[in-house]
Amino acid sequence: MIYNQNGFLVLSIYNYAYTGGAHGNYGTSMYCFDINAQKQMTLGDILSADSVALRRLLEQNYRKQYAVPAPTP
Repeated sequence: MIYNQNGFLVLSIYNYAYTGGAHGNYGTSMYCFDINAQKQMTLGDILSADSVALRRLLEQNYRKQYAVPAPTP
């Protein structure tokens, strides 16, 4: 459990699988629940941006975080 306030619960589940080779595979899954509505939330429950607008925001943040100049594809 990484968050439990204001009627929301967020769980983080760490995954590991070794299927052969040099190393295993790792991952983390996050699940958010609305306690009052007693349901698991989806991205659409908290975000109303269309995919074009979301892609633009993600690209801007990526370029800023990794110092990628605008003309660079």
